[in-house]
Amino acid sequence: MKKIIGVLLFLLFSILAYVFYYIFIDIMFPYLIKNYSLFIGRNFKLSTYSHYVEPLVLSFLFIVVLSLSKRPIFSFIITLFLYIGFIFLNVIKIKYLYSPILPTDLLQLKELMQSKDFFLSILPQLMISLLIFISIFIFVFKYDKTQTLLKFASKYNFIFVISLTIILLIFNNAIKQNLRENGIFYKKNSNLVIHYLTKGFLTSYLQILFYSDKYQEPVNYTEEKIEKIVLKYNLNAKTQTSNDPVNLIVFMVEALTFPNDMGWKTTSPVLSSFSDNNQSKGVVYTPIIGGKSINAEFELLTGFTNRFTIPESLVYREGIKRNIPSLARTLKQFGYRTIALRDEPVDTYGFKKIYNFLGFDKALSFVDMKLNPDPSEKHTSSIDVANKIIEISKKSSPSFIFTFTMSSHAPWNGKDYNSELDFIYPNNINDNVKNEMKGYLNSIQHMDIAIKRLKDYFKTIDEKTAILIVGDHQPHLNVYRDHNYQIMKSQFKDNELAHYIANHQLSAILWKNFDDKSNEFEISMNFLPALLLDVLKIKTCGILKFNKILQQNTNVLTKYIKTDNGFQLNFDEKNMAIINDYELLQYDVIYGENYISKYLDDHCL
Repeated sequence: MKKIIGVLLFLLFSILAYVFYYIFIDIMFPYLIKNYSLFIGRNFKLSTYSHYVEPLVLSFLFIVVLSLSKRPIFSFIITLFLYIGFIFLNVIKIKYLYSPILPTDLLQLKELMQSKDFFLSILPQLMISLLIFISIFIFVFKYDKTQTLLKFASKYNFIFVISLTIILLIFNNAIKQNLRENGIFYKKNSNLVIHYLTKGFLTSYLQILFYSDKYQEPVNYTEEKIEKIVLKYNLNAKTQTSNDPVNLIVFMVEALTFPNDMGWKTTSPVLSSFSDNNQSKGVVYTPIIGGKSINAEFELLTGFTNRFTIPESLVYREGIKRNIPSLARTLKQFGYRTIALRDEPVDTYGFKKIYNFLGFDKALSFVDMKLNPDPSEKHTSSIDVANKIIEISKKSSPSFIFTFTMSSHAPWNGKDYNSELDFIYPNNINDNVKNEMKGYLNSIQHMDIAIKRLKDYFKTIDEKTAILIVGDHQPHLNVYRDHNYQIMKSQFKDNELAHYIANHQLSAILWKNFDDKSNEFEISMNFLPALLLDVLKIKTCGILKFNKILQQNTNVLTKYIKTDNGFQLNFDEKNMAIINDYELLQYDVIYGENYISKYLDDHCL
């Protein structure tokens, strides 16, 4: 009899927990949505379906803890505090990187841990929260005694939990289908932050962790369709190149922006290389905010886009499993020596393998070269980086050198630089933020020395050389980015669009030693290969020919598409065909059967 009562009591506690969690979520989510300043320009709420599912997920965690501890109050409070802690971490990450917590964050933990100042800024809140949690844990565990009746039924309750887990595994596909039908699955090219808020933080996270699809096969993906695309756009066309080849250097700089373009004034002129009139200056739209640099690099080197990928993916690392078309592979076909340089070991995150699949002849690390450090002593000196690029460029011509340099990587500390250079700050900015922003400003000013060194050298040689300088994303400095957002709000009626532009817009320069014409450009990261091939006077075939054709329809294709009518989420129905073809080609090459390899000539692959 006691065992039966114990089981019934276990079920009763589970029901009571669900009711309380439901009420708690009913109160908490509207507060989060209303008061969190990042959620701008739209009215939305937690969906009805998610309102039932989120407390259900919490209740499952509750019964797991209850079956192990046999302490109902302890289980209830610990589960609640773990949930609050999870939301707290989401809010912090959204504040700095405009992204909620994702399962793939574990893969990026090293990058996040480099942001020491960021962790120091939230350390007081973390320590207080941890202290409160430990105190409550000890107090409740001590005074909430084990329920005798639950102890009698512990074996049956444990069997119940195991059985429930097995049922969830057996009906995995049915659950996945139900979640999809009720809008829990993230839709491509929508706002992941708003998705977490409207579908539930825990529900969304666990859906991605356990029920996420791999890159979903696009509609109409068949071998016949890929063949038709090859014929439709004549992707096997003859290639053409100049008899006077141009060396190409792509200098990708961590968190590089031009402060003046972001609306900031400084105590003295900054980034003189950006003020040179004898070069092209432009705006580049990056797919990322504050981190996951490899997703920006993926677009720049392949001409593909993150628009079609699932938001939690790191397609550069997870998707590239074979030789794929790229800027490096194309230039290699035209006799270029292709070198990739990084300011971290190339074996980190599998870069050596990735660069091989992209067609680079070599992948080298500044770390292995034992070069001098930058003023922060965390990364390689930008001056040494420039000198190494010059040294490598002398070995063969034509050459394509892709460099990703890190001396402007967080954490930033103004005390690392013996410099008076600083921002002119508005009121109400605390000293810690000022020190971090001063550090950032001086780190990109240090990078400017490398850019000037490259220009000064290549001005003196006869070999034609083009240099693209571009960042990967904006720095995760809220005050810095918000300044730009205030400017964008006055230009765009749609606040969500203004927020996107403000956080994804980078300044870039394209310098050439053989042409001093100054042209402005506005382009998304995935179309930079088309822009660069034009500079090199190369007409190619295959995927990068398609990339050029698409760029002639729009220069900007990220979450938004730039049209004659401004930024829109999609083309009109008439012009969407080319976007759909773009997605089919990208899927085929990265995730699909690579049908295109059957229909392209070898030099077009």
